[in-house]
Order: sequence, then structure tokens, then C-alpha cells
Amino acid sequence: MERLVDPTIQVRTPARSARVRHLRRDPRVSFLVEDGQTWTELRAALLLEFIRIESDPDQITAATALLRKKYRGDLPSDTRASAVARHNDVSFVILIISAVHPLVAWDHRKINP
Repeated sequence: MERLVDPTIQVRTPARSARVRHLRRDPRVSFLVEDGQTWTELRAALLLEFIRIESDPDQITAATALLRKKYRGDLPSDTRASAVARHNDVSFVILIISAVHPLVAWDHRKINP
């Protein structure tokens, strides 16, 4: 099995959401990624893990900056923009899923018809 370079999945979500309340009570999560249009093309990977809720403002700001860079292609460059981003991020938390358990994967393309 291949090891991931960065074996974490990070999700930004509102701190007061029902999702966060449920995860504080029960931190077990599953994460499924699948591909394929028909049964014979189906392939998937399933991760069964525990989640950590990160509420440190510095960590939230750093994770939010990476998300903005990935999806919008920009990062705040001046101090004022960074301060505004930090202020907007305080109502969010980062959910961190660390891949420490074995990944369950299957690939129907390898099955002979």
C-alpha cells in the first residue's frame, strides 16, 4: 500500500454548526472517494478514522489561507488583508482527519467479466 505524503484531510466548517456538535460527542468519521459511471468501472477508497477539532486561530488562519490559495489562487498579501481574514476566520474551526488506519480500497475494473 502506498503511503500518503500528507496523510491528513482538513475541512473548514462553522464552529457552531450541528456537524461540530455531533463530532464533539462522537469523533468517528468515514470519508469515501469514488469514481466510475457503471458498476464495472467503479473504484473507491474508504477511510474510517477519528477527527480532531482545531480551534486555534493561528491554525484556522493558516488552513484558510491554503484553501483560498488552492481554490481562488490568491493569498492576502498585506497586513490589513491578513487581519480581516483572521477576523472572519474566528467563527470557524478546522476538522482534521489523520489517516492512521489502513485505507479500504476496491477497483471493479480489475474484475474479469
